[in-house]
Amino acid sequence: MRRMWIIMLLLALPFAAAAAQEDAESAVLAIVLRSEPLGQYLQGLEGWTAEAYDPHTRYGVWRVEFRDSGGESIGYAEVSPKLERVLYYDMLFQVTDAQRQMGADAVREFLRGLPDLQALGMNAREHEMWIDYDPWNAQWGAWIEDGYDTVYAAVRFGSGLPWELNDPQLVSISFPNVLSYDDWLGDLRNRAIALAFADPAIAAALRDAPAWEAVAWQEEDGAAGWVVEFRAGEAVLASARVDVSAGTAVPG
Repeated sequence: MRRMWIIMLLLALPFAAAAAQEDAESAVLAIVLRSEPLGQYLQGLEGWTAEAYDPHTRYGVWRVEFRDSGGESIGYAEVSPKLERVLYYDMLFQVTDAQRQMGADAVREFLRGLPDLQALGMNAREHEMWIDYDPWNAQWGAWIEDGYDTVYAAVRFGSGLPWELNDPQLVSISFPNVLSYDDWLGDLRNRAIALAFADPAIAAALRDAPAWEAVAWQEEDGAAGWVVEFRAGEAVLASARVDVSAGTAVPG
């Protein structure tokens, strides 16, 4: 009889261990779901799954890895059952369609009354905006369409969580279409050459030239002052001093 009890006990041990493991996993996931903001985010996310496991560190910290409804990894958390809290998590909070719409409306209203934009000479009410949430920086980004002068404004509500839409703060204003220095300088050079070439005296000097090239460099008095030479080999066919800001060219 004693042998039979021992056998039954041995057979029951794996089931008891599995049940204990399942209970521990459930307890860890419950800690995650009670936490903020991670638990709040997960409760609004559809179809997510999690794998909780004990990596047997000396601190008794569990790891929980999360996947979205398509099975793609979306982040992880480190949880202390002893402290009953999430010690760390790494996850990008994506917005739902409803949150995106509400956030865009709030950002648009904030920017339309923003004194900083008005001081720069922009009336945001007159321009189309493209707005979305930036999970990497926990902020909203708005492209205010204005051609070359398009503005990108970053706005954060509260702590930056996508469902928080109170206490808006301007994070930054930037100008994504502004040319780099090299492109800016090249643009000035091309404009200087075009202004020089448009002068009738320069055009007449080049009319019968079989082949020529234009060379331009800045004078010492700044970006507006340029010297432009039109050359055929080593020979200078024509030259001009050009003021790009004034739009004038004076043949040399």
